[in-house]
Amino acid sequence: MMEHEPIMSTAPRRGRKVQVAQPQHSARILYIVLAVVAIIGITVTFAILGGRGNEPAATVPIEPIEIAFNVGQTDKGFFYKGVPEAPVTVIEYADYQCPACANFATSTVSKRIDREFVETGKVQMIFHDFPLPMHPNAPVASEAAYCASAQGQFWQMHDQIFRTQPEWSQLSNDGARNYFTRLAGGLGLDQTAFRGCLGTGEFRAHVAGAYQAAQAAGIPATPTFVVNGQQVSATQLEAAIQAALATSGQ
Repeated sequence: MMEHEPIMSTAPRRGRKVQVAQPQHSARILYIVLAVVAIIGITVTFAILGGRGNEPAATVPIEPIEIAFNVGQTDKGFFYKGVPEAPVTVIEYADYQCPACANFATSTVSKRIDREFVETGKVQMIFHDFPLPMHPNAPVASEAAYCASAQGQFWQMHDQIFRTQPEWSQLSNDGARNYFTRLAGGLGLDQTAFRGCLGTGEFRAHVAGAYQAAQAAGIPATPTFVVNGQQVSATQLEAAIQAALATSGQ
């Protein structure tokens, strides 16, 4: 048995018309209030997430950073601290979003190596980017350090990126870029130039090439250190440096 839609009668119906008052004025006020609330909500969200626009929300306060060692750049574009003629060369393969890398960079061990070996001319430390695919903000963090280097502050930005890792690691790429721009402002850099450097991807190809070079070198994880050609972990680094110095007669 087929079902049919009910047929509606088309006969005119008589009755009196009822006029319903339209609360136009009240509705207009309600829409204005909702719009204001929405704008406030969007503003607060942008502030919390670090912002996604072109303008940084503010600078991140940073204490003055003193670099007590010689710095420079290798012919392959990687930054080093120490002197090139040092008897021991240490290449650090690291990922800015890697928690273990941040732990090393902010550790007393790292500070002791700088003080006892780098500043005394015994060790040249070279930082080699190795942004792993599992860390989506690692490449832009590497780019941020290089953009800071264009204004003479690679190591200062390097240190601040690691120190503030929990603040930016969970942001979107745009949020991370904005956060790094705020860091640049805290370091006294020209934020407009810095933001332009990140936006145009000036160092993107270099960072991608660094990743490929680390893979080709067989680097198994981050951080990994190569001490005069020998791969060691962070826990083995000091002992490996001492052994290499002893071999060189230092």
